[in-house]
Amino acid sequence: KETFYYKTGDVKQVQEYVNDKLSKITIYHKNGEVNRVKEFVNAGEEQKGVDAYNSGDYATALKEFKPLAEKGNLKSQLSLGLMYQYGTGVTKDSKKAIVWFLKAAEGGDKIAQSWLGIQYMYGNGVPLDNQKAFKWMSRAAKQGHANSQDMLGLMYKFGKGVDKDYKKSFEWRKRAAIQNHPQAQFELGMMYRLGQGVEKDFTEAVKWLTKSAELGYPDAAKYLNAIKYLEKAGVLNKKDKL
Repeated sequence: KETFYYKTGDVKQVQEYVNDKLSKITIYHKNGEVNRVKEFVNAGEEQKGVDAYNSGDYATALKEFKPLAEKGNLKSQLSLGLMYQYGTGVTKDSKKAIVWFLKAAEGGDKIAQSWLGIQYMYGNGVPLDNQKAFKWMSRAAKQGHANSQDMLGLMYKFGKGVDKDYKKSFEWRKRAAIQNHPQAQFELGMMYRLGQGVEKDFTEAVKWLTKSAELGYPDAAKYLNAIKYLEKAGVLNKKDKL
């Protein structure tokens, strides 16, 4: 779908597909913002804000996070960015979210770097800029952030902000897949299936598609079911599996 829409220049379909991709990718971020704040905010001076946030007392969370963020506390800066991004306890404001994401990203926070990359990639609160998106996504990916590694794989695959390179796309998606990122596992499986950036390997393709499906990624389950159907029907032969 990705390649077809880009080749045909179907702008509407590209945007719809990208939005769908973005929603799948960012759900992991969003779950972290809503349910697992403690996983990316270490207990410290910002803990009062974390506790208030987790209890639904967003006014107190804002009161606690803001002065700390202004003093340079990275986790508080990230938390403020996420609150403005989703309108949690504040009026939703993408531009204010960018301000705080940028401060935390410049300080080295990998989640903020990833969020900043996404905003630049899709022009949310800032002008669309694939080069800046690649810059920030790369920084987060090199720190081991799985979502960013998967996104970097996407950018190398389509040449967004960087020269197209299937081998590098494969390498980054494999890094994310090893961290149990279901979308990366699906994409890695498809790259093995199609021979993109790696030699075709049907066994490896099924292995990664299965891992992805087991983690609940719907596209992987659909593709595996299609393979099983074709094998049962005798349509998929040895040649097709190469």
